[in-house]
Amino acid sequence: MSAVPTEFALDGDERAPVGGGRLPLSALAYLIGVATLAGGLSLPFLFRLQSGSVTLEEWLTFLTLAGGAAIAQLLLVKTPRNQSYHATNVFLVPAVLLLPPELVVLLALVQHLPEWLKNRTAWYIESFNICNYTIATLTACACSHSSRCRRCLTRPSCWRASAPTS
Repeated sequence: MSAVPTEFALDGDERAPVGGGRLPLSALAYLIGVATLAGGLSLPFLFRLQSGSVTLEEWLTFLTLAGGAAIAQLLLVKTPRNQSYHATNVFLVPAVLLLPPELVVLLALVQHLPEWLKNRTAWYIESFNICNYTIATLTACACSHSSRCRRCLTRPSCWRASAPTS
């Protein structure tokens, strides 16, 4: 046993995961709530994605920004106090401004999938991160669109019916 945290296991230092490795019921309820919100916000746009309204230029922009966000997600900056920072905002902000909501919905999944495969993080942690980023990017996309569209102030259905304008 050691008082100094280390990456190396010492003899007889077998620690069982707290709670048997299961997610507490309150945390599971919170995760289900966040996932339900993310799914509810995403589904209308995913259905619109099947209509073929996304242009080749928008797909290429998506692939460039999503690829950059995925690479930036892998390049983690860790601090001594168990915090970490990602440089993904460099790619997420332009994506929110340039892409239609149909592609913004896919961004969080593409961004987090390589990190999940590399680090083998618990399913509930990465699921929460994906849902959290989906909600945040769609909210930013809605704010961006409504700030550029005067009709949105008088017709709330405007954002649901149109993609961001350039």
